[in-house]
Amino acid sequence: MTLKIPKKTPKKSQKKTKQYISQNIDKCLKYDLDGLYIPSFNKRNLTKKLKLHKQTIIGSAHNHMEIRKKIEQGCKIITGGNRLNEF
Repeated sequence: MTLKIPKKTPKKSQKKTKQYISQNIDKCLKYDLDGLYIPSFNKRNLTKKLKLHKQTIIGSAHNHMEIRKKIEQGCKIITGGNRLNEF
């Protein structure tokens, strides 16, 4: 039985998959990941260390108060649930 190894594609055509980690800034910086995900229940400001780096911060929010908190936390992308449309 022989294994067929696919040929390497040129670097120009390869797309890098973005990698994010939830709530763990130290690992995000250690492994040089693309960003950090902060869930809606997290109210702490975890982003002081990331402001010096180029990582993207993604947050989730379910109401206007949580959206304001995610903006304060420095989130570039904020996702919301279905209840967000009811306001």
